[in-house]
Amino acid sequence: MNPATPPTSRSLKSDRRGAVYVEFLIAFLPIFIFFECLAQLADMYGAKLIVEHAAYRAARAASVVFGDDCERYDTRGKLYDIRVAASRVLEADASIVTSEVEFPDGTGGFAHGALASVKVTATYECAYPFANRILCQDFLGTPFRELTATVSMPVHNPGFSAGNADGCE
Repeated sequence: MNPATPPTSRSLKSDRRGAVYVEFLIAFLPIFIFFECLAQLADMYGAKLIVEHAAYRAARAASVVFGDDCERYDTRGKLYDIRVAASRVLEADASIVTSEVEFPDGTGGFAHGALASVKVTATYECAYPFANRILCQDFLGTPFRELTATVSMPVHNPGFSAGNADGCE
């Protein structure tokens, strides 16, 4: 085929150059999206572990703090210190946008051996471009998932009497 003459339809049919490139483009996109979904799931699992650890830290703080003397705390109180124990852990993951620490059964009961329950809820932002649409979007189209963890631990200080919701008078 002479470069000066235009190609005929017969020569284009038999020309196989570029076929591998087109096949690569067809196969690459689904494989790329699959690996992005795997990476998004791994990141989401890591965030779930961080939320569970934050709940554990908050429950551990609650089990010790609820039975503690009120004079050791400033005006913000014991519940503030428990929330700080959870939020310090959650700050480690930049994809956790918001978080909330709750006490499902009030504030635990405060008596020795009573369970201090803590529920941590965090909003996780899915950041991978294609995977967030597949794994994280709800009907409204927002790429967020809510991750929750609840942990209960016994209160450790015998002889402590409950006051107000913070455990102090």
